[in-house]
Amino acid sequence: MHCTGSPLLHAEPWSIEAVFRAFAFAPFICSFLGCAQSDGPLQVTGTVKFVDGSPVTGETGNVSFHPVGEGKSASASIEPDGSFRAMTERPGDGMQPGAYQVTLHVYENYREQTLAVAEKYTAPETSPLKATVDADHTQFDFVVER
Repeated sequence: MHCTGSPLLHAEPWSIEAVFRAFAFAPFICSFLGCAQSDGPLQVTGTVKFVDGSPVTGETGNVSFHPVGEGKSASASIEPDGSFRAMTERPGDGMQPGAYQVTLHVYENYREQTLAVAEKYTAPETSPLKATVDADHTQFDFVVER
């Protein structure tokens, strides 16, 4: 079978020219086929639960994503069922791919600053919670101690 009209098909198989043309068209093929891209904001969701499986709740609750290295931080309110949806600047904008140290600020009594979770979760330097966000990893379920 002989095809005409397509410059991609005129090169010899495995020639430098054919390989170059294949790479030149790759972004168009990926956008047409829907290849995953991880350079833009992603919708990140998850849950925060205690070791016994009950949701982390309190008067106020927040999960924060601190970038390891450069980047923007993200945060989310923890809902009564322990779920969250991360945002960078406004609800629904998602967060950038990358590695993050995760902290929690959940207060049983905000006025008295009584924490509902162990204090180690409140600072990036001491929190054992981590998240690496990319196109394949946008759901995080954190299990924490009281």
